[in-house]
Parts: sequence; C-alpha cells; structure tokens
Amino acid sequence: MARRFAGLWLGAFDLVFALMAAAAVVLCAPLPALAYVDPSVMTYTIQALAGVAVALSTVAGVAYRRMRKHLVRRLGIDENAGKVVDPAVVRVQGSQELEQQNQVMADFWAAAPDPSQAKKLGWGGRFARSLVVCLFTFGTLLFLAPVELIAANAHSLTYSLGSVWQPILFFALGISLVAALVLSLVRGRAFDVVSALVAAVGVGFWLQSLLLNVDMPSANGAPVGWGGYLPHMILGTLAWLAVMGGCVYLALTRAKSFRPAMTAVCALFVVVQAVGAGAIFMDGKTMDTTRSSDRVYATMDGINTLSPRDNIVVFVLDMFDTEGFMEMQDARPHATDDFTGFTFFPNSVGSFIPTHYAVPYLMTGTWPSRDEPFRTYMENRYARSTFLQDLSNAGYDLGLYTDSMGGGKETEAARKLTINHHPLAAQESADVDWWGTVSVMAKAASYRDMPWILKPLFWYYTDDINIAMTPGGVSNLASMPWVCNDARFNDAVLGKDLEVVDRGGKGSFRLIHLNGAHWPYTLTADGKQSKGSTSYVDQAEGSLKIVGKYLNMMKEQGLYDDATIIVTSDHGKWDWNHEDVVDPTTPLLMVKPAQSAKLDSEPLKTSQAQSGHCDYHGTIMEAATGSTEQYGPTVWQAPSKGRARYFIYPVHDGKRDKSLVEYKITGNSLDRRNWTEVKRWDNQKD
Repeated sequence: MARRFAGLWLGAFDLVFALMAAAAVVLCAPLPALAYVDPSVMTYTIQALAGVAVALSTVAGVAYRRMRKHLVRRLGIDENAGKVVDPAVVRVQGSQELEQQNQVMADFWAAAPDPSQAKKLGWGGRFARSLVVCLFTFGTLLFLAPVELIAANAHSLTYSLGSVWQPILFFALGISLVAALVLSLVRGRAFDVVSALVAAVGVGFWLQSLLLNVDMPSANGAPVGWGGYLPHMILGTLAWLAVMGGCVYLALTRAKSFRPAMTAVCALFVVVQAVGAGAIFMDGKTMDTTRSSDRVYATMDGINTLSPRDNIVVFVLDMFDTEGFMEMQDARPHATDDFTGFTFFPNSVGSFIPTHYAVPYLMTGTWPSRDEPFRTYMENRYARSTFLQDLSNAGYDLGLYTDSMGGGKETEAARKLTINHHPLAAQESADVDWWGTVSVMAKAASYRDMPWILKPLFWYYTDDINIAMTPGGVSNLASMPWVCNDARFNDAVLGKDLEVVDRGGKGSFRLIHLNGAHWPYTLTADGKQSKGSTSYVDQAEGSLKIVGKYLNMMKEQGLYDDATIIVTSDHGKWDWNHEDVVDPTTPLLMVKPAQSAKLDSEPLKTSQAQSGHCDYHGTIMEAATGSTEQYGPTVWQAPSKGRARYFIYPVHDGKRDKSLVEYKITGNSLDRRNWTEVKRWDNQKD
C-alpha cells in the first residue's frame, strides 16, 4: 500500500512539473500585440514557444532529474518495480542442473516483452492519447486560429470575440472528441501511424501560419492569380511532406520512444495555446458582446422607412467605377431604364480610395491639410465637420446604413444623430448565427493554416464573415446589424413595401452602402445571390437592378418627384499594389434632383461637367436647406472646363498603407495625363 501511494506521489510530481514548465513557457513569452497581429501568423505567445523552450530545456531537464532522484530516495521507491529483471544468479552443479537452468532462462526470455517494442495499449490508453493529439491539431485549426483572426481584425468585423467564442469553442471541442473516438478504434502499429499523421498535421498548421505564409493574399475580394504562388506551393508542400514523413517514420521505427514524446509535445502545445488564447480573452475590448448595453451597432432600424416629403436618398455602390459603368451600359443598355430623371456624370472625380477613407469623407466633407500629418486628419475629420449636424438641424432624420463610418470614438457624435446607430434591440436580439459562425471561421482558419496548394479551396472575402455571422429572418430590424450585402438588402428590405413614417421633421436622409461592383462577383444580373461566381457585368447590372427596385417603390408611394437621389460609389476600381495611380479611378455618379413628374419621367441623361465628390455635400445641403454657402457648388453648378479637382490615393503593400498621395486632376478625369501629384504623406513617419 505504501509503495502504491509513493508511486502516486511520484506521478503527481511528474504532472505538476510538466504543467509548471508549460506555464513558464507562456509567462516568459510576450503577450500578443493585438493591434499589430497579422491575420496570416500566430500570436507572439506561440511564436516565442520554440525559442523559450530551447532556452529552458537544459536547465529544466537538469533540475527535473535532480529533484526526481531526491524524491525517489526520500520516498523509498523501487524504480525497478514492475520492470523486467534478469533472474537471480545461481550456482549449478552437473549437466542436468545446468540444463534445467538453461530451460528456465529460455522460458523467461520467451515470455519477456521485446524491449524494442512499444507496450500494447488498451482502448482507454488509445483514447487518452488520441484526445491529446486531436485537441492539439483541431484546437489549433478550429479554435486558436479563429480566435486570433477575430481578435486581430475586430475593427473590420460586425461581431466581437465576446459574441462568437462559444460556438467556436464548442465546435472545436466537439470535432476533437469525435476525431479522438474514431482514432481510438484503430489498433496496433496502425494506431501509432495514424496518430502520428494527425499530430503531424497539427505541426503543419503551426509551421504554416508561423513561417510559410509569406506574401499571403489579402481577403479583400480581389481575384487571386494563384499561378504566381507556384514557388510557395512547391516549398510549402515539401515542408509538409517532410513533417508528415518524419513523424510516420518515427512511429514505425521508434514507437516506444516516439509515442510518449509525441503525446507530451502535443499536451505542451495544448496548454501553451490555451493560455495564449486566454491572454486574448483577458482584453476587455475583445470581449465586448452584442448584449452589451452600450455597444453601438449600425443596425437596419428604419431602413424601410421614408418621410412623406423631402427625402434625400444616397446609394453608395462600392467600387462601381465610371468606366465599368459605361462598359456595363454598352453590354446591357436596359440596365438603367429605371433611372428616369437622373443625370450621369462620366467626368467625375472621387475623394479617397479605399472605403475606410472614402465613406468617412462622404459623412464629413473634410479634407486633410498638406501641412499636417495624415493621422491628425484621421483623428479629427469628424470633429472638424458639421455636415451631419447641419442636416439634423435642418429637420432631417438620419439613417446611415454602413459599417464603414470609421473608428468608434471619432464617430461618436455623428452616431448620436442617427436613427439606426444604437445597441441592438433586446426583443429578438440577433446574438449570432452559430452554424454560420463556425462554418465561415473554419474556412477562414483553413485559408490561413492549410498548405499553399490547398489555399484556393478556402479563399474568402472579409464581408463573408460578417454576412455568415449575422442571422437572417429576424423581423425586428432594430436588432439586425447592418451588413454590406446586396442580396440580403434585396430580400429583407425590398421584399416589403416602403413605409411612410412622419417623425415630425422636414424630411429623411438615407445613406445606403451596398457591395455594388466590388469583388468578388457573386451577384446575378437580376440581383440574386449566386452560389458560384458571376461576371463583372452581371454584378454591376444586378446592383443597379436592386437600386432600381427601390426607386420604383418610391414611385409607387408618390415619393419620387420631390426626392433628391444620388447614386454614387465610395471609389472606383482599385489597382492597389502600385506606388502610383496606373489608370484613372473614378466613382460612378448619377443624380436626380427634386423636380416635376414630367422631368422625372425622362430617360437617363449625360453631362460632361467637371463634377464628383467635391460637389456631393453642396448638392445635398442645397436640397436640404436651399443654401450651398458652406459646402461649395452643386453638381448642377459644376463647370464644363477649367476646374481643378483633387483625389488621395494610398500606396498599399498588401498589409498597410505605406504612404498617401494627393493628385490634382484637370480636364477629363478619365485621361491619366490629366493627373498630377501635388503631395505625398509618409504614413510610417506621419
């Protein structure tokens, strides 16, 4: 009995020391710098594991052996108990006695286990080892990777980690448990080989995200030329094959030593990664939830309502370029039949590119000073503007349906002016779509952690995450976060009649930001979501069909003639991987003023006036107040020649904006020769 208790004490010591070693590794590693974690790599906790482990291994090993030896001696434990020990040496006399002893020795060695072979495992032993291995492999892919991706990209996602961690955790644990049960049914040498392969895949995930994701394409929806990544695919495949082949070889030839070593390494990684994920969960901002009483969302509240008079409606169709519009118009001349009373301005100039600069400009109208750092402008662009406040003061209720207004602090005052930016309504609160969340995050994690040769199978667009996490079918629009998805807008909003709601003011201002002609092309020509890819022309026409449907609903309600309607884009096409603008990028611009029913029945006209986003705020304010004094001319006052317009373009390297370039455009904006650089901000220094 005493020997049994001594053995338990020794086993407990081994376990506690292993846990202390894992904790030391984690505590010695730096906490993840969430603001700078690239979605293609792991946190600094995991990156530091190898270096810290090597540094501690020698000291820890010596300390462990000495402490264990001392404990064995103090407890009086026989470490040879249960081991195969040669029989005692005896003296023999005569050939008969020698023959008997030889037979005893022969029987002894015949019954003794082969010291080079691993011990046979029962189901319980196989399941325990399988569970450790599967927790490492599937936990790395299905839990740690999604946690890191969501935490590192919180500014781009509708839902925070606090809202989605439960389905992600339960899914990862469930898959790990099922995989462990299946793996434990395999017996003998096959068990060692299969478990080694599963562990090797986990190591492959870790190596891929840590070392092999160099030049990984961004999830911005742009088509990826995978042929250019052939060297990455070859190198990555060789690395994966080396890891998997090495593990299988060791499982076949060194099973006795490899099996416990593999289990110990997987267990260490499970502990380290769990504590690393725990460090992320310790961040209060990361753990904000949809149920938070003070968290503000851009909801769909009021999206289907307009005032009985004086409506101003703006559609922002993302990345809808002027030249692309004309290309679509040539191919599908009837796509603009519903845009009666509108004027198209092909000689337009945008403001910024991409969305996170351009949409805030549409909200503010503020322009950076050439004498200040660009970051100063970014931090003060809302504070310097009175545009939204002036609209509110003029008696307009504001509905801003976009998820790209900018940072929470800088837009705080602007959000308070709207009818749709608020915490989610408690009734029918859309917490999160569990299945949508686990499926899209498994895809995103696979895109990050799988070898290069498999990445095309898991490519995704950032908005796919927001769309998948946001549940549909909720009748209370005040509880639905806004997602930039044309097909959902078509189904959820345009499937019903527009409601005329008199909120006691002069009118309503609505800005509706849709995906427009942005990659990837998944919209059909009739505005439906396709399961596969479509073409640019289909996407562009489908986007306009959705807007046209809204316009026809306004006509049916008698709201069309006295409404000012602008259909534009935040920016045009974006050839982002260049130090300079290669081809002109100009946003679509079509405008309909409040006018007579006769003028509103006329087909789409074209004007060559030198207009653009520079006239956007003046056009809206003139419609709202009758004055353009503070905001400049309207599109109707834009001259046909002799005007200088300005545009800011970022030099983007696939990860960040290295610098920003201001251009002066004179003459026809579709002619690159009319674009001249006037200012360049260094985004690294400024």
